[in-house]
Amino acid sequence: MEIPGEELPVAEDLVPEGATITTMYSSPDDWTSVIGILNNIIGFHGTYISGTL
Repeated sequence: MEIPGEELPVAEDLVPEGATITTMYSSPDDWTSVIGILNNIIGFHGTYISGTL
């Protein structure tokens, strides 16, 4: 899996102080499928961090 661009550090900076991260997901760069190629061309990527305060 590859973290696209600089999304992960930006997402981590938005996590409040004292929060506990339970899961992290970032969409990988997929150049092996038609959908993956289209997502890379349009720049559709996402980084999700969930946890508790």
